[in-house]
Amino acid sequence: MSQKKQEVYFLPFRASMWKSMESVWISMQSNSDCHVHVMPIPYFDRDEEGNRRNSYYEGEQFPDYVPVEDYREADFEQLHPDIICIQYPFDDQNIRNGIDQRFFARTLRLQTDMLIYIPYFTEMEEMPQAFCTCPAVEHANRVILQSKTGREIYMVHYHDYMIERGIADHEHLDRKFLVQGEETRTEYSSSVLPASWEKQILEDNGVRRKVILYGTTVKAFRNSPEQMLKKIESVLREFSDRDNDVVLWWRPEPALEETIADYSEEMLAHFKELVSGFKESGIYDDTMDLNRAICESDAYYGDWCSIVPLYESAGKPVMIQDVSILEAALA
Repeated sequence: MSQKKQEVYFLPFRASMWKSMESVWISMQSNSDCHVHVMPIPYFDRDEEGNRRNSYYEGEQFPDYVPVEDYREADFEQLHPDIICIQYPFDDQNIRNGIDQRFFARTLRLQTDMLIYIPYFTEMEEMPQAFCTCPAVEHANRVILQSKTGREIYMVHYHDYMIERGIADHEHLDRKFLVQGEETRTEYSSSVLPASWEKQILEDNGVRRKVILYGTTVKAFRNSPEQMLKKIESVLREFSDRDNDVVLWWRPEPALEETIADYSEEMLAHFKELVSGFKESGIYDDTMDLNRAICESDAYYGDWCSIVPLYESAGKPVMIQDVSILEAALA
């Protein structure tokens, strides 16, 4: 009699962050003892008062080679899978976005024999304790990290966290934190550059221009809506006035346009006008392929966001913009 296969479910929430799970997924896919499912889950953003606003589902944006299944078809309380792998770390503790309670780490922990948390952000030497003690870390049976160094950082922070809570038994930490491998998160994407983008990056003689990745976020806009639009306009104007030696690769946060629309139709019209004009002289990237943007660019400029630690781990320069300064001075 053949042995029953282990049922394994991956629950990513953003297509651009799938790469953080992919190596684990590939490993389990190749295991003949595992029956593997990928079920992207929806997420939402919040307004200034913390209320739920727009909802998003990115299941159709995953790579073609990933067989995506409908999350609505799985009742984990009834199924009780052998393994569930999660990506969202914060349960209900994030003021900017969230997921449904049924996908919280504390909920899923009771509905599986093994809850595995795979962080989507790159480990840093100065990793905040909050990242290492978030609900996903606390409730997971296993946390799969990128490197031995990252494992040590997580273990130190989590050890201190347990002491603060008066928990004396720390022996399980060696089993809780594992290393998947030393592989980088910034390998070249399999996506091919659109011809129009490649034409902007390469001069007629084949010499590659310097590419600056420009990131703008919802948080920065909410903090100062009118000033943020002025800042974006200032940066775009400065790069359009430069010699043809630099290309600006603008990658706004996915929910930025929707957020601007919630403020006013006038601001939305202004933003769309900026986007339309920019597309004639720069690269406007609203795709889900984050790795491509990181790999193809030479330096990052813009708001602090999840791209920054990824960029720093790749050894590339980063400059965080000051929204109050409208005459950006970039080398």
